[in-house]
Amino acid sequence: MKFKGQSAVVVGGSRGFGRGVVERLIASGMTVTAVARNARDLEELARETSAKIIVADATDEQASERILSETKPNLLVLSAGTPLDLRPLHEHTWEAFSKPWEVDTKLTFLWVQAVLRTNEGPEHVVVFGSGAALFGSPLSGGYAGAKKMNAFIAEYASGVASRAKRPIRFHCLVPPMSPHTEFGAAAARAYAKMAGQTFEDFVKQLPSPPSPADIAPPSPADIGAAVVALHEDPKKWNQVSYGISAKGLAPVEIPNSNVIRSSSPRLTKKDEIIYWTTTGIVVGIMLWSAINFAFNPAMKGAFTHFGLPNWFRIELTVAKFLGAFALLIPRIPRMIKDFAYAGFAITLMSAPIAHLSSGDPIFYEIGHATFFICLVVSYLYYHKRIGGAA
Repeated sequence: MKFKGQSAVVVGGSRGFGRGVVERLIASGMTVTAVARNARDLEELARETSAKIIVADATDEQASERILSETKPNLLVLSAGTPLDLRPLHEHTWEAFSKPWEVDTKLTFLWVQAVLRTNEGPEHVVVFGSGAALFGSPLSGGYAGAKKMNAFIAEYASGVASRAKRPIRFHCLVPPMSPHTEFGAAAARAYAKMAGQTFEDFVKQLPSPPSPADIAPPSPADIGAAVVALHEDPKKWNQVSYGISAKGLAPVEIPNSNVIRSSSPRLTKKDEIIYWTTTGIVVGIMLWSAINFAFNPAMKGAFTHFGLPNWFRIELTVAKFLGAFALLIPRIPRMIKDFAYAGFAITLMSAPIAHLSSGDPIFYEIGHATFFICLVVSYLYYHKRIGGAA
């Protein structure tokens, strides 16, 4: 049993996707505590599995800290949510429209906040989002926005943990609509009616994004397997948000999440080593080159050999010093670092042209090509590190 000796708390574990998570974690050797409001559903779960149960309102501001303190889990799964009031926008009341925020988002906020505030919290938190967060959900009021906020909370929390150098992983699962749960079946019936289709015909078209169209929508067991996979191999699953289908997990981008991704780097240790190694090589060669240009008298003759004026040697020396420091100092703004990368790229492309045009041997360019590759790798991993688009 791969997780023997570990424990988990599954909020919303009495039915649906949450129950699938509970059953799969127990099968993997974990001690699991299920938290839910419905005592009857929890008691049924306890009779049929080895799960421990706690009857509690997950949106209670004291419940999260109390339960985490009592259970001290390795893994926390937040799968609870409110039943949807499915109706068109003009038929909603504000109370019904905002309920997903008051339940789904509020409980995610409270439990994630409790994890970040305690020193003995879980090392892994899985938050549930929804495919509705990607494309909307016109019959479910504020549900799509609430689930999108859940993904953002996971991103924000990941950034907080990273900056504090705390070994807590945060994931957000983004499942599509699935008829395999009471919750999903109710939504499918409502959308089938809106589309003028039978339930059976509508279900044949599932899943909705983010899952591929030719893959069956996930069952509770599939969701449980996804949580196990995320917990088992942290190096493999190093993004925050993942879509899920019957075929497994796939990275998914929550629209506009790039605005927060810069505060939550997701590089593995191997990625960090690659970034700093290639950056170190680029910085080292540029500093060596700048020092050589500045203090080696023979460099004046070299620039004359290329047909270049002496003032260009001085200008290039200063530019190399500034560019090297821009790459080396962590808090230099992104735009300045991008200028430094661009400047070094132009330098490393221009140098071969100067050498070859002056009749120098072609083997001189092996070094330039090697350093250019290091520059490109450093640039790509820099943007991966800060979460931006390269």
